[in-house]
Order: sequence, then C-alpha cells, then structure tokens
Amino acid sequence: MNRKITTYIVNLEKRQDRRVFIEEEFRKQFTSMISFVKKYKGKVSYILVYSLERFSRNDNSIWLTNELRKLGIEIVSVTQPIDTSNASGQMQQKMLFLFGEFDNQLRRQKCMAGIKEMLLKGDWPTNPPIGY
Repeated sequence: MNRKITTYIVNLEKRQDRRVFIEEEFRKQFTSMISFVKKYKGKVSYILVYSLERFSRNDNSIWLTNELRKLGIEIVSVTQPIDTSNASGQMQQKMLFLFGEFDNQLRRQKCMAGIKEMLLKGDWPTNPPIGY
C-alpha cells in the first residue's frame, strides 16, 4: 500500500523583529501540529521527532501518544529506533517519555534554585530593569 507522506515543518527560530520566547513559539507550533494531524486523520501516519525526550517535555505525552495512536498516528524518533507495534516497544517508548519529563523537571528545579540564590545575593538573574 502506497501512502502519501505529509510533512509539517515547525519553525523554531527566534524572530528578530519581536521578542518571543522560544518555548511559547514551540508550544503554539506544537498545538498547531496536533490540531493539524487530528484534522487530517487518516492522511497523516507519523510524527517524526529528533528525540522522544523532546516530545515528552509536556506532562501528558503518554496520554497524547495513546490518543494519536487511536487516530492511526505513531510518534517516531529518528535517533531512537523503537518498534511500537508490540507491547515491549510501547513500554520502552513510555519509559523514555518519563525520563524526558523527569529531566525537564530536574532542570527546572536547578534553574529556580540558581535564580533564588542570585536574588538572595542581591544580583539580578537577567539584565536589571531600566532605572535601577
């Protein structure tokens, strides 16, 4: 069976003309992509990601993967070949999702501790506001 492959390109570059946080831009693009694949259900079979850890940065990645699987859409990592057609492959994918979520939470915890430490010392974690 010959399937037409539809590509959805996400532009994650920071725009120079306005200040946009990359996370906000990524979230908008991610939500747009999910809406796109749900709208064209049956025409999209795969979502290609570089790494499953990148896909799992949100808290509901396992639920979302299951919902997409019900629509016939698989999450495929180009750097982590996992056969999700069987139970052990699905378990391995879910474990990688959990490790990615854990890593993200750990990084956040360390960043917040560093910012708090700087503020307690009287330093600004970013450029100080104008007038200070």
